[in-house]
Amino acid sequence: VNGRGFGRKTLYIRDAVKYLKRKYDTNEPFDLAKQLDIIVLITELDRSLNGYFQYFKRNKIIYINSHLKEKHMRLVAAHELGHAILHVKTNSIYMQNSTFFVSQKLENEANIFAAELLLPEDLSEKYPEYFTFQQVSIAEEMPIEYITHMSTK
Repeated sequence: VNGRGFGRKTLYIRDAVKYLKRKYDTNEPFDLAKQLDIIVLITELDRSLNGYFQYFKRNKIIYINSHLKEKHMRLVAAHELGHAILHVKTNSIYMQNSTFFVSQKLENEANIFAAELLLPEDLSEKYPEYFTFQQVSIAEEMPIEYITHMSTK
């Protein structure tokens, strides 16, 4: 699971995540949000909505659907934290099956942020070369988009 990087924005995101992990000594999205004064609300949302980020009256707010399992909440928190850091004044909605409300570019960037935050840096060394993206995705309990992103390091 290895390959080459793809662009300046990806490198910027990678560096930003490394900086945050070093500065705050954590890769846990809920801990980072707290230390960055980002409000996280776990609340009942429509089942089609995993979560979203809102910038309102100089407050950064992440909403996470209370119907999600704890592990899924962590993924959504990492993704929305990406929006809170990378797209501060763009209110973003992370839909489970649709991105009608946001640009695919912003979603991809938030996914890259989440992958960089949650997955181990040595992912390509952790699994044998014959493992598929799907196998690694299952083993890491992460969306396949995160795994394929990490393979481009």
